[in-house]
Amino acid sequence: VFDRCSGVYDMPSCFRTDGEARRAFVQAASNGDTMVAQSPEDFTLFHVGFWNDGTGEIEAILAPVKIVNASEALVNGGGEDA
Repeated sequence: VFDRCSGVYDMPSCFRTDGEARRAFVQAASNGDTMVAQSPEDFTLFHVGFWNDGTGEIEAILAPVKIVNASEALVNGGGEDA
């Protein structure tokens, strides 16, 4: 998750699919107790690599790929068109 306000990425989280990551991010954006929910325009979910749970290897991708911004996800319900 990239925080536009601070200009840094948060610690990575591991999910099996982009859809699973999107769902967790939308839930965070919908929970009024989180920073993501309080400033959704500042937070964007990115795919930054792959985790192999069989070998423990992490494979970074060349450039982060945007999945969805929190404010877009709230408007569109987190769907693929977000």
